[in-house]
Amino acid sequence: MKIFLAIILLILASCKSDQKSKGNVVTEAENYQIYSRVLEEEKKTYPTTRKFKISKITQATDIEVWGLSEKDVGKELWSARTDYSLKNKTPITLEPKFTTTDSYEFFAPDETELQGGIRVFSQIGYNTDKTLAFVYSALSCEPFCGHGNYYIFSKKNENWELKEIQKGWIS
Repeated sequence: MKIFLAIILLILASCKSDQKSKGNVVTEAENYQIYSRVLEEEKKTYPTTRKFKISKITQATDIEVWGLSEKDVGKELWSARTDYSLKNKTPITLEPKFTTTDSYEFFAPDETELQGGIRVFSQIGYNTDKTLAFVYSALSCEPFCGHGNYYIFSKKNENWELKEIQKGWIS
């Protein structure tokens, strides 16, 4: 009887840990929800933008140049920044899955005749429990015009809400 109870307890414990790990999975739809929220935030800054031009390939900047430590940013953000750094060693191809009220089009990195502003995104880094997201986005509008920001999102009730924008660069 004791062995039977021990087996039941082991099964229940493993089910509980499986449920927890399933809750910590970020879906592709959530990634595009975050990218779309960045576009909506940028629309507030540039309200006359009629169409976003987005790089098909993700790009990122090196956040290590900031010289910050885990003490400086906190454990959760440090975890997301670490994931960001690891993911962005290899670019990925974005798909037309943005949910924004404005239109957008993709461009390839080798296209040189681009009119207006162009946007690039990094891959998204997440903290260990997938409740905090860290993403980079830059806008270049001309040779001496543009900016790059880091966006931090927190997950609330299955939605990603903008928590903070960290200014990266501006020209």
